[in-house]
Amino acid sequence: MRFQVMWNKRGPSTGIYQEQRVKKRLNIAVIGSGPKCRDLLEHFEKRVFETLHPAIVAIVDTGEEGSGVTHAEDHGVFVTRDLRKVLQRKDIDLIVSLTDDKGVSKMV
Repeated sequence: MRFQVMWNKRGPSTGIYQEQRVKKRLNIAVIGSGPKCRDLLEHFEKRVFETLHPAIVAIVDTGEEGSGVTHAEDHGVFVTRDLRKVLQRKDIDLIVSLTDDKGVSKMV
């Protein structure tokens, strides 16, 4: 775990300092765009995490009821129907599959 040390106005000679954790960004891709996707998006918007900064950066629209797609596009999240475009991205740390499609699980 990395820490960033910030000294107060009295300087380092007093030995008084504050430790501030550097939050690691966790880029998440979601497969599935239905109600579960929308719930997940809303959960991450409302929750504050202590050591991580999770961000949904991509959604694969699987043709389900796409309530999450509109919400994601409104917030600047990349949306595609092509799973390969997401799998090729180097910035994705975690893929969450919310679809029952067995073919998707085999591709991931």
